[in-house]
Amino acid sequence: QSLLGGRTVRWADLAGIRVDEGQRLFLVTTRGTEIRLPVLRARDLPRLAALSGGRIDVPAPLAA
Repeated sequence: QSLLGGRTVRWADLAGIRVDEGQRLFLVTTRGTEIRLPVLRARDLPRLAALSGGRIDVPAPLAA
């Protein structure tokens, strides 16, 4: 991987999004690979969901 490189993932190949302990986001593909979204964090999920045109849901916060 390169710092300036890019990768395209088709919507059909997207299985979900994983958030790690550091609030970093990873695309999870249908093949089981993960691709880190280096600029986005968990706080960006609502914006990402809005840009996805309904393909990505934002989970409700866990009740305390």
